[in-house]
Amino acid sequence: MDREQVEKNTCSGTRDMATELKDNGASIFLAQGRRRGKRSHAGSFQMKSIVVDKRVAYVGSANMTNASSSNVELMTRMTGPPVHDVLHAVLEPLRNATQF
Repeated sequence: MDREQVEKNTCSGTRDMATELKDNGASIFLAQGRRRGKRSHAGSFQMKSIVVDKRVAYVGSANMTNASSSNVELMTRMTGPPVHDVLHAVLEPLRNATQF
């Protein structure tokens, strides 16, 4: 999840969602978008994917917040070998993440 959105609660419901997921056994990592230069502001962590038990991946455009619940979004469920690729793509930016 985006570090700034959770820590500062800048996006409606994000902190509550992180807390609920954690209370139900999920591992939550807070990441930050990459800076493009020394003085630039770090972007949001926009990767919208979930990997469940290293067997199922959900990838798509959906913002997982209460504010976006009325949006029309697309999410794809994957199983098999592509899950490994999604997991790698998710874990790479989390090398510098903190756990919530």
